[in-house]
Amino acid sequence: MRQEKNMLIYFSGKLVPAACVLFIMIAGVRFLGKSEYGRYNLLFNCINIAITFFIGWIQQSMLRFNSGEHKELNLQLKQFTIYSLASALLASLCIFFLDWFYFDEPLLNCFLVSVFTFCFSLFMLYLSYLQSQFRPGRYAINESSFYVITTVAIFCIIYFSFPGKMIWFYCAWLAAGISWLAVTVLRSGKVMFEALRSEFDAPFFKKTFQYGFIITSWLMISNLYNVVDRFIIRHFYDYEQVGVYSAVYDFIYRLTSFAALPVLLTLHPLIMKTWNEGRDQAALSLVRKALFLLWRN
Repeated sequence: MRQEKNMLIYFSGKLVPAACVLFIMIAGVRFLGKSEYGRYNLLFNCINIAITFFIGWIQQSMLRFNSGEHKELNLQLKQFTIYSLASALLASLCIFFLDWFYFDEPLLNCFLVSVFTFCFSLFMLYLSYLQSQFRPGRYAINESSFYVITTVAIFCIIYFSFPGKMIWFYCAWLAAGISWLAVTVLRSGKVMFEALRSEFDAPFFKKTFQYGFIITSWLMISNLYNVVDRFIIRHFYDYEQVGVYSAVYDFIYRLTSFAALPVLLTLHPLIMKTWNEGRDQAALSLVRKALFLLWRN
């Protein structure tokens, strides 16, 4: 019964972000224009690739190992906090140079996009932490709030007739990222500072990295399909064609994957927790249940 309740919470929580993404997509094409939206979308997909590469292994390791007694969880959380800050910084630096050299953006714009990447990386890691701790309500509230702030900021940009440049959309995302980070630091800043003063646990890092990076490598290959085709279109045509293709592709992709997300968000951490407790048959039963629900959806 609890699993069904959590799925319903995740499903309800995904409605607001989905509506916000649809609004951002339509507003991007109409306000920025097809060409500028193509640049915006291509860069955003590159940000997602960078985040997957640098923090994906932490997300997977959180779902696999972030369970146990309270004392053990505190020690793990401190280690994951260290990994998160370092990996988010690397992802932001990667995007800074990509934005500077490939997209030929001014240095200030590159800096703003890289700061957003840093905030968004930490935000995605925090959602994974909530998922690993079976807190669907807080997950839904945090994700919905993030997307609502972004949507409101973009609406204000359009309403006040800002120039049709993609950097303004990234400023809207940055506003949500900084707002979330400020609230998180005020609420959990003590944990972050304690983590920075704690000792680096090399054996735990080796265990989590070896597990997480294998899965992340597979996810990277999967996610590259969402980017490589856009680079090919950009090479042979222009950003306008990238914008048209991206709008249609993203709409279909999000629509078809929407129903599967609540199942994955609910059962993935539960399968990991059950497996960690040594209940192999129960874990396999949950896997079969997840496959059946995904097939039915």
